[in-house]
Amino acid sequence: MLERLGGAAGGGDDLYMSPVVFYESWRGLAYRDAGRQLEDLEAFTRTLRWVDYERAMWLDAARLLADRRREGRPHDDADLLIAAFARRLRATLVTNNSSDFADLGVEVIDWMVE
Repeated sequence: MLERLGGAAGGGDDLYMSPVVFYESWRGLAYRDAGRQLEDLEAFTRTLRWVDYERAMWLDAARLLADRRREGRPHDDADLLIAAFARRLRATLVTNNSSDFADLGVEVIDWMVE
């Protein structure tokens, strides 16, 4: 996975981290009092482009939630916000939980799979 990340960064791709993913990562490390890993996360995120959520992303996530609930396929709010973030940026979503995003209209890749 790190090789692929390096290749994407070296290949000129814009790399983002959804603020929701940053929050989820930060809270988990903070809870475990993982000081060195928090420093590594901070250093890593400084190498990425930062984009905060805008109104259109929130509305897209809300529409996704409503549509999926009507279809009987509810999703976690965090996943909907991550998908809306990727959709708005027309970005490929890198995750090892591909099935969580399969029906959310976003291109997904799992770098853990060869």
